[in-house]
Amino acid sequence: MVKHSIVLIPFPFDDFTSIKVRPALCLTTEIGKHNHIIIAFISSKIPDNQINSDIIIYKNPSDWEGTGLIVDSVIRLHKLVTVPK
Repeated sequence: MVKHSIVLIPFPFDDFTSIKVRPALCLTTEIGKHNHIIIAFISSKIPDNQINSDIIIYKNPSDWEGTGLIVDSVIRLHKLVTVPK
């Protein structure tokens, strides 16, 4: 995983009852002796009531190429997880 890349990763639901493979944005390079990386959840469900930490990614040629995403999406910066590399 490389900082600023989008990866597919098992992401827990808010209540930790299950996980689902989702796209996520790598926010850091490897941290510490265990090589953890901080990632942010990406969703294709853009909320009607966005919060200040939501970053919308619209499907357009200048921003879209290379993301691997297939529809407009939102990076949810309030949904962060630290995972091992």
